[in-house]
Amino acid sequence: MLIKINEVKTYTFEEFREIQENRGLINNLNLIEKSIDHIKNNKHMYLKLVFLMAITIDKGTLTVFASGSLESNLMNKATFIIDKLILLAKYGCMGMGLKDMVICLLNGGNMKEASFAGIQYWLGYLFLQFYPQLYA
Repeated sequence: MLIKINEVKTYTFEEFREIQENRGLINNLNLIEKSIDHIKNNKHMYLKLVFLMAITIDKGTLTVFASGSLESNLMNKATFIIDKLILLAKYGCMGMGLKDMVICLLNGGNMKEASFAGIQYWLGYLFLQFYPQLYA
């Protein structure tokens, strides 16, 4: 004997509306839609609703992902600034390495001398690229 388990079907909004019209429940949906539209348009009512929800929700079951302390906010901003400075330094190293290579070539040097002139910047770039990953 086979037992058929109820399958969950996903409906589009139009299909859902048609089902509700057939059941005679569409008036309830229209009333809810009007209430939601009124709350969306009335910012004062929206503020009251948010405040009421904040008061009535049990705070023991909430999981908050926002950083709450000043120290964590400063740490996030400092990390962001340091990441941007490292990115700037990486591209600065690449640019300065190319610049030194071109200057050496324009001054009459060969490619070997030019590569030695720019290699210190390329090593700096590699250091900035891989050193932070050692501690991540």
